[in-house]
Amino acid sequence: MTPSSSTAISNRKKPSLRTWLQTLMAMRSRPMELRQTVVTITSYTAITILAFVTVTTLYCFFLALSVFDDVIRVSAPGHLWQKTKDRGVAMVDWVSILDQVRVQLSQLADWQDRKRESWPFDQIDSDRLHDLVTAVTDYLSDYVHANRHDNDHRAQK
Repeated sequence: MTPSSSTAISNRKKPSLRTWLQTLMAMRSRPMELRQTVVTITSYTAITILAFVTVTTLYCFFLALSVFDDVIRVSAPGHLWQKTKDRGVAMVDWVSILDQVRVQLSQLADWQDRKRESWPFDQIDSDRLHDLVTAVTDYLSDYVHANRHDNDHRAQK
């Protein structure tokens, strides 16, 4: 009885990385293939190491940040912590910050529109960014107007 083709394939040993590299090194007739393979392996290794270092660094940073936050919460009295947090949030004028963001976005939309007009060709779907920025700007403008109107009524009472 002969083994089936799938059994023959699964019983075949896969070459190790070391034998594969030795085979590539032995090929003197194809140096470009060797160079390309080494560059590919090196780049994948570098990207993997960079991703690992980035994830590890971010994990350690957020771990340290949460430990610092826990230490502050345990060591500071509760009422002091709450007053500081409430005062900090109340001191920020969110409406004026959103108004500044709205102004910056409208300037970005105008700049992008001027740039697009100077292009010598028509671009497919070129209005998507402009439409998105304009919609966000209009929404922020309505929000700022409504909140300023509410704040003015509260200040008058």
